[in-house]
Amino acid sequence: MLSRDFPLAAKEAWYGNKSALAKSSSSAHRSKVYTCQKFLVRAVRATEFRRGAATVAPVLGLRPVRKETVATPYIDVGTYSTRSDLFLRSMSMDRLVAMEAFILVVDTGSFSAAARRLHVGQPAVSKLVAQLEERLGVKLLVRTTRGLTATEAGLNYYERARRSIEEADEAELAARGAGSSLTGKLRVSAAVTFARIHLMPRLPEFLARHPGLEIDFVLDDRNVDLVQEGIDVGLRMGRLADSSLTARRIASVRHVVVGTPAYFARAGEPTAPAELSAHQAVIYAQKGGGAVWIFRRDGVEISVTLEGRLRVSAAEGVRAAVFAGAGIAIASEWMFAPEIVDGTVKAVLQNWELPHIDLWAVFPAGRTATTKARTFVSFVQEILNPSSSGANG
Repeated sequence: MLSRDFPLAAKEAWYGNKSALAKSSSSAHRSKVYTCQKFLVRAVRATEFRRGAATVAPVLGLRPVRKETVATPYIDVGTYSTRSDLFLRSMSMDRLVAMEAFILVVDTGSFSAAARRLHVGQPAVSKLVAQLEERLGVKLLVRTTRGLTATEAGLNYYERARRSIEEADEAELAARGAGSSLTGKLRVSAAVTFARIHLMPRLPEFLARHPGLEIDFVLDDRNVDLVQEGIDVGLRMGRLADSSLTARRIASVRHVVVGTPAYFARAGEPTAPAELSAHQAVIYAQKGGGAVWIFRRDGVEISVTLEGRLRVSAAEGVRAAVFAGAGIAIASEWMFAPEIVDGTVKAVLQNWELPHIDLWAVFPAGRTATTKARTFVSFVQEILNPSSSGANG
C-alpha cells in the first residue's frame, strides 16, 4: 500500500488508472520524482494535481493518451500504464530479476506457473523473458506440446543464470553473518513415508530456527527430476544411478524382516532365512526393495527369494498391508521404526545381517549446494544421527 502522504498523482499511476499526472508548463509548478516499488513517477506537487492532466516520467516510455487544456496552465501529453507495465519497466534493467523469471519458466514449463511463483501477472513474466531474449539476441524458449522448453542456448544460459542467482543469495547470507537465520524458499524432495515419519514431526523446530524461510516439500516414492521440479535438495535412498548428481551420504540403516505378532502367531515365526519362502510376503516394488535378498552371518551367505502375491509401489501401501496381516515384509528400519519400538510389528531373524541402505542428499547436476540446502541436510543428519551431528541447523 502507498503511504497517506504519497502524491495522489503517483498513486493513480501505481494503480494503473488512465487519468494523467499533472505537469504544468509554468515554471511556478515544479515537478518532483517519487519512487514506489522501484517505479520512477514524475508528478507535480499533490496540491497541483487534477484528474486527466498529467505526465508520467518519460524515462518509463509510456504510451501517450491525449492533450487537453484547462483553465489552469496548459496540460502536456498524458500517459497511462497498467500495473504489469509498470512492473516490467521498473525491472527491465534488473538482470537478476530477469534471470530469476527465466529460471522459473524453465523449471515450471509455463509463464503462468512462473508468474504465480513471482506473484505477478502472466504477461509481465512473458514480456520480461522477451526483453531478456532481445537483450541477449538469442531465442531462449520454444513452445512444444509439453509446454515451454529451453533451447540449447537457453539451457546453457539457464545453468549459468541459476548459479548467478544462488551466488547472489549466498553473498547476501554471507553479508548478514553466519549466525543469521535463513530466508526465502527451499524446495525439497523425499519419499512420502520417510518424510511423514522422520521429517514432518521435526519440521516446526527447523522453521522456528529460521522464521524467514519457506519450505516446499515434493513427496514421491519415485525419484523426481530435480531440475524439472526446481528442487534444491533431494533425499534419496539406495544406490544412486545418476552419476552426474552431486551427492552427500547422510545416514545408513539396516533392512529388517517384519510382520505383526498376529501374523506370526498364525503362520509361525521363521528361525532361518530359508523358511521365508514358506511365508506370504508383501514386496516393495521400488528401488531398495524387491523379492531377492542376501542374508549374511559368520561368513555364510544365503540368497532368498520371497514368495508373495502382493507387490506395492509405495511404502505407505507396504505398511498398511503388513499391519493388516497380509504377510511379512523386508524393508528399511526407517519404514517401520515407530511400530518396531511400540510392538505393532516385530522384527525377526535379527541374528542375520541384511544389506544396509544409505540415505543421500542429492543436488542438481552442475550446481553448488546453497546454504539453505546444506543447512537443511545438516538438520536431517541431526535427526537421524543425533549422537554424531551438531545441534545447529
